[in-house]
Parts: sequence; C-alpha cells; structure tokens
Amino acid sequence: MKKVLFILLIFSNTLFCFGKSTNVIEKLVNEDLTFFQELIESAYICYDEINERNKIELDKQNMLNLYKKNASWREKKNFIDSFENGINQEALVIPLYSFFQKYNFVDGHLCISTNENNWFPSPKNWYYYSDFYFKKSGNQFYVYNSPNKKLEGQKYTGSYEDLKRTIKNNEVVYIFAPILSGPYTSTNINISKKNYKIPIYENLRFKNSDSLSFIESYNSLYIRASSFNYIEGTENDKVFMKNLSTLNDLLKNKEYIIIDIRGNSGGVEYYPRRLLEKLYNNGDDSKNDTISIFLNKADSGLVELHSNTISKQEYLLSLASNQSEKMIKYYKDQYDFQLEKETKYYTSKGKIPVSLSQFDLWSIDSSIIVITDNYTASVAEKFIGYLYMLNKNNITIIGENTSGSYTYGGNIKYELPNSKIKITLSSQSYKNTEIPRFIESWHGENYGFYPDYWFVNNNLKEILYYLTSDNVLMELF
Repeated sequence: MKKVLFILLIFSNTLFCFGKSTNVIEKLVNEDLTFFQELIESAYICYDEINERNKIELDKQNMLNLYKKNASWREKKNFIDSFENGINQEALVIPLYSFFQKYNFVDGHLCISTNENNWFPSPKNWYYYSDFYFKKSGNQFYVYNSPNKKLEGQKYTGSYEDLKRTIKNNEVVYIFAPILSGPYTSTNINISKKNYKIPIYENLRFKNSDSLSFIESYNSLYIRASSFNYIEGTENDKVFMKNLSTLNDLLKNKEYIIIDIRGNSGGVEYYPRRLLEKLYNNGDDSKNDTISIFLNKADSGLVELHSNTISKQEYLLSLASNQSEKMIKYYKDQYDFQLEKETKYYTSKGKIPVSLSQFDLWSIDSSIIVITDNYTASVAEKFIGYLYMLNKNNITIIGENTSGSYTYGGNIKYELPNSKIKITLSSQSYKNTEIPRFIESWHGENYGFYPDYWFVNNNLKEILYYLTSDNVLMELF
C-alpha cells in the first residue's frame, strides 16, 4: 500500500511539474508576443500604412494557440528544432509568419530568423528559364528553338511578360522565362493556343568574392563588387577603399565598364557612392561633393519613422557590432535626443519629386554594363538607381531581376527576449522617391530591376561579347 501511494505521489508530482513547466513556457511566449506587438506598432514603418487600409488586429491568444498546436505537432513528427528557454523557435515562427502574410506586408527586408533559418514572409519573385526560344516578327513571337522540334515555327500565344530578351548564336532572341514566387520545376507554356507542361530551371548561384576586385583588358574593365556591407576601420573596409583608390588609372581609355553586383545584398550607402564618384569624377576628386549633392536627390520624398524603440536598438547594435567610437557616439546622441521627443513620430526629407529630373547631366566616355541576380538587393539596388539618375542612357543591365528590397529600408534587427527569435523591420519608406516611381526597369518590391538582357547559366559571356566585342575580356573572364 505504501509502495502504491509512493508511486501515485511521484506521478502526481510529475504531472504538477509538467503543468507548471507548460504554464511557464506559455507565459514566456506571451511575453514575446507582447514585445512583438510593441515592435510592429512602434518600430515598423509598414504598420501604419497597412493599418490605415485594413485595421490590424493582433490576436495574441490565437497566436499562442497556434504556437502550441505547432509545437505539439512538430514534437510528434520528431523534427529537430531549435529551442531557447524551452520555446520551440520553429513553432513560434508559424504564428509570426502567418500574421505578416495575413495583412500582406510587402517588404523585401522583412525577415524572421531562428538559430538555424531565415524566413521571409513577403513572397519573393524568382526568375526561371526554359529551353524554349522565340524570334520576334512584327508584334508576334514564333518558336525558334525548343526540345520539341515539331513546335518550331509555331506562334506563341501566352503572356508576353514571360518572354525575356537574351542572346543566342550572336543574335537577339526571346526565352520563355516566367517570374514566379516559390520553388518550381515545371510550368505550362501556351503555343498555338495549346498548353504544354515543360521543365523550368534556376541559374546556378554566383560565388561571392571577398571585396572589390578588377579584371582589365585593353577596351574593358570588369569590376566585381560583391558587397557594400562593411564596418568602418575593419580589414574589409580598408581593402575596399585601397582597391578603390586604384580605380582612376584603370578607367582610362576604357570603352566598357562592367560592374558585377551578383550576390551583393547591400549594406552601407557610403560604399556604392564612393564607387560612383570614382566612375564619374574623371579623375578629379574635387567633383565628388557635387556628385554627392546630386545623388542626395534620390532621397527626396523619403519618410522615416522615429521612436524610442528604434533609437535604443540602433545604439545597442552599434555597441554589439564593434562600430567605431564615432559611430557609437552618434547613435548614443540620437538615442538621448529621442528620449526627449515623442514616443513615435515621422519625418520626411525634401519634397516629393514629380519626375526623375536632371537626367543626362553626367556623362563619361565608357558604356556601363551591370550584371545582377536575384540576390542583388537593397543598397546594391540603389546603386543601380543612382546610375539611372546620373545618365539613364548609359546603363545596360544583364542577368536576372534583382531582389526587390528597395521600397523600404533602414532595416533594424530586433530580438524577442525569451525565444531569441530575431525580426528585421524597416524604419524608412522610399516609395515616394524618384527611383521606384520613375525608373521604368524597376518593377516593384520583391520584383526589383529587370535586365535588358536576361541570361542563363551558359550564355553570360555570349551576351557580354555581343555588347562589347571584347575577345580578350572573354578569355580573362
């Protein structure tokens, strides 16, 4: 009897401890959800824009229930998940992700990060290509080359938006290449009003180099800018600036400048602006201030959100990322200033532009070719916009559509206190500025800039040769 009683007591205590543990975790999750609500309401510039159109209701109880349901399901399926303070990070991502999707937050920078994964609630639109090529005759397109030889010569009757200009056999053709959100291996193509299911492919990802580098031929200069994300005073910063200092001599008498920004996810605006100054000052650094003033026009119409939450996090991040003393002091002063202001307010920069003004004021002798991919993002996209502003007729883009992470910026990473999930939120809106409003090759957030010539894995050199006729560069490249 005593043995039975002892066993029952142990079982009872176990249930009590389990119940207490569950309650503690729920309490921690609720604290994270409360902080999450504070973040999106006080530190996310998209919140008020969307809330005006569609009243946002954040149901924390429903989000907690969704977390518990997913945590239980993932446990039963034996998923190997990340845990912090007893909270299943992957299970908590689900209600956070679902919230952003429910209200259609279209923001390329928006990101939820666990210890193992990054999640992007705003759907990305990716470039897929096929084996079907077309030639244009008048306003119609006809099959030029395809795996199904019986279809050659037949009329294309699908959406013209899915046909992308490229080069094959040293002539302009059009490849069937839809832009799709999500992983696909096949899709339908419509030829002579009949649908055919065909395979589609993604380009191989380009391997990043460490910093700014060059390849030179007699007629051309290839510039590889793999990143603009450096911290002042670090080794990468020093290498970038040192290599940049040699650029004026390399640019002399070059007919073509090829700037490869594939995989460049952006970073700090300082670096692309310094690169542009070198390209456009014709060796005269005294022109840099004038160029910089002109580029400042790109931010006319910028709206910026300010709050205690934002300023505090910027200051804390400057400490954590080992910024220079000058930058740490700047963020500390901004935080102290913000504490004396309203909890949350907006500022705007300059007047909203009515056109992309003062085109073609800047010219150089070289033609500029920019190579992009789906991972060209943020400040790297602004770099493209700057080139259009300086001289719209002197830029040719080849590659893939860019990421489409420009409309919103000033992105700051926050951490939920208990689960340690990180959420990247934007504090700036560029949607009323010149670049997204007036540059035709910009197709919107999550679509990005569209190239003039789209490539597949095996024809980048063919496109470059078609544009430059530079055999020497092709051998070096």
